[in-house]
Amino acid sequence: MKIGICLFSVVSVTALLALLNVGYRQGFLTSKRIAAALFVFRRSENGESATVDSCSGSLRHMARFQESRSYQFHFHGNLSRGDAEIVLSDGKKQPLLRLNRCSPTGAVKLDKNNRYFLRWEFRKATGRCELSWE
Repeated sequence: MKIGICLFSVVSVTALLALLNVGYRQGFLTSKRIAAALFVFRRSENGESATVDSCSGSLRHMARFQESRSYQFHFHGNLSRGDAEIVLSDGKKQPLLRLNRCSPTGAVKLDKNNRYFLRWEFRKATGRCELSWE
């Protein structure tokens, strides 16, 4: 009986980890290391936004794009303090685009069959930031 319960536990944990892995790879889950008084993150079909207060750390998630084409990215940083930066990387984690207040726009050609990662980095940031693409 103990072997059955132990085997069930191992199978359950393995299934849960597999489900979490699939969720992350499909872009439903995020990885974050954030220390903040307030952190609100929203995703939409053509963009993302974050509202933060005294935020330091990073948020990383997988992004999929519906079409293979050149995308124009726009970063809108309305921060009263600190700094924020967004990095778009390919599946090998090589940076393709880096956006911040000094460099708020950029274009990159993306393939709908590849995986991409968006990483938001905050350094003592307070305010609202948005990322949009067209």
